[in-house]
Amino acid sequence: MIMVLKRTLDNLSFSIIKRLERSRIIRRVKSLLTPSFNKLIEGLYLLALLILLGGSVNAALEGLRIRAPQAIIFVSSTVQSIGETIINIFTLILGTASIYFIYRGSRFLSSRRLTNFYLFAGAMGLLIALAIEFYLFGYKH
Repeated sequence: MIMVLKRTLDNLSFSIIKRLERSRIIRRVKSLLTPSFNKLIEGLYLLALLILLGGSVNAALEGLRIRAPQAIIFVSSTVQSIGETIINIFTLILGTASIYFIYRGSRFLSSRRLTNFYLFAGAMGLLIALAIEFYLFGYKH
């Protein structure tokens, strides 16, 4: 009796699993959860681009020559510290996310309130990123 019940439950679970695998929802979830090789390469490319745009090469070459380890930002315009590189990368990410929010706000969404929120958040983030960069430029000159 127990073997028949076990076999019936196994067959039922097997048929449910097969139906779920054939459904579109499970295929979409699987495609989202399994990152492809191209997406991995794109992510590594964007990471390398952010690191290079942040000035990590300048910080590695010039920032190690100056003997002021406690300074986050050096006054000289030719020298960049590791802390300044991190600040630059942060402002790049903030500015990029803000541009994306402005883009999302320009598209029609389900509610006008959400559209206005995206536009406002994008504009504020862009202003904050610009203020940080202008402060750095003003401090270095």
